[in-house]
Amino acid sequence: MKLKELLEGILGISPAGEIPDKNISDVFFDSRKATGAGVFVCLRGSLSDGHLYAASAY
Repeated sequence: MKLKELLEGILGISPAGEIPDKNISDVFFDSRKATGAGVFVCLRGSLSDGHLYAASAY
């Protein structure tokens, strides 16, 4: 799936700028496991907030 297709399926999202024509093969919720072929999704949990780890995901 292309990144643009994935983002178009999410209601209420307004990406800033041009969306790269990138193939997405995986979705990661653990920043330590994220790879360049996937996308890291930040979630707020009861113990930690995934947004704190977004910068270190790749």
